[in-house]
Amino acid sequence: MIIAYKNKIDNITASSENPSYPIINALNVHLSKYWKSVGNNEWVKISYDSATNVDSVFIGGSNVTTNIILEGNDTDSWSSPSFTTTLIKDDGIQYKTEIGESYKYWRLVINDSTIDVIKIGNIMFDDNHLFANPLYSFNENRIDTSVIDYSASGQTYGDIGYIYRVLEMNYPIIDKDEKDLLIDIMETTHKVVPIYVLFNNDYPPLYCVIAEDIVYTHLKKLNMWTCKMILREVF
Repeated sequence: MIIAYKNKIDNITASSENPSYPIINALNVHLSKYWKSVGNNEWVKISYDSATNVDSVFIGGSNVTTNIILEGNDTDSWSSPSFTTTLIKDDGIQYKTEIGESYKYWRLVINDSTIDVIKIGNIMFDDNHLFANPLYSFNENRIDTSVIDYSASGQTYGDIGYIYRVLEMNYPIIDKDEKDLLIDIMETTHKVVPIYVLFNNDYPPLYCVIAEDIVYTHLKKLNMWTCKMILREVF
């Protein structure tokens, strides 16, 4: 799987923005604090002081129904960008990994005639942090936060909440590099800052936090480790 947790974006601008929902909101980790455009044919530009390598791009909390285009260029002129690729759209998240390109300017191009304005909750550019271990299993729990009560005659009353996923990831064997990666993720996010997780199977990508401390058990004869990781979906 690929885990994105260190956002490389500092300088971000957009072709338009609602003053109440500026483009800087797209760097906020809370998807409810989003960027809103004025129209439905827009771009978002990420600029660096020098050419910067980007391996993975993740976009969450978006109302866009079409696939977003990613462009890279050495100059801020976009008539013929040096690099163009189309993001993959899966279960509310758009992403592209293994990009491996370096440019000073990057641009996301969004054209969606099915909506009036564009909303994006979070944009992350990162390296490819590969947690390559295929030897894992996981349990998926879907938690409903609704509060329900019952009347004496058997009727239901309550407040409708929301549903979120919790994944219990079990790793029977991980090596030192994989353990070090998980330690760095925990020290960076502290169970508070969300990450993107892209699985190497048919399970959709997840915007989540590592919800509990990770306990590592050393397998002395193999000089390997075993652990369990709890991922909680956030919004």
